[in-house]
Amino acid sequence: MSCFRRHHVKVARWCLSVTGDRESAADLAQENLRKAYQNLSYFKGQSKFSTWLYSITRNHCLNASQVPERAPRRPTLTNW
Repeated sequence: MSCFRRHHVKVARWCLSVTGDRESAADLAQENLRKAYQNLSYFKGQSKFSTWLYSITRNHCLNASQVPERAPRRPTLTNW
């Protein structure tokens, strides 16, 4: 778990460079670290841990930035 704490700031900064928004970056960083923790069994040690973590971070942030945000639905008479 300490390895995740050690890399949290760098992950958050990378997310911020992609999103440009601190709140979104914080959410993405948390999602990335959770995702990496859940998939820790796939880390085989063939590269540095940081390389593996940042590849997950890069892919997740780029995927998240490509998904257009849904506009909030306006209430209509049929769904109000």
